[in-house]
Amino acid sequence: MGVKTLDELMAYQLCVRFKRGIYALVRKHPEAYRDYKWREQLWNAAADAEADIAEGWRRWRKREMCQLRPLE
Repeated sequence: MGVKTLDELMAYQLCVRFKRGIYALVRKHPEAYRDYKWREQLWNAAADAEADIAEGWRRWRKREMCQLRPLE
């Protein structure tokens, strides 16, 4: 029970699918693909959520979780 790997985490799976969908959509439209600045901003934004989840997954382990105080 529970999630043991990052790839099992539904939020992470959805972010990966979203990112890949954005990449594919931009590649299909020549004008969008040629606008380098816009394309890079969009692709970076689409990849950020996946990267943030992965960073949090690596950071929050049992030892760190034990240090957290409950919300008051």
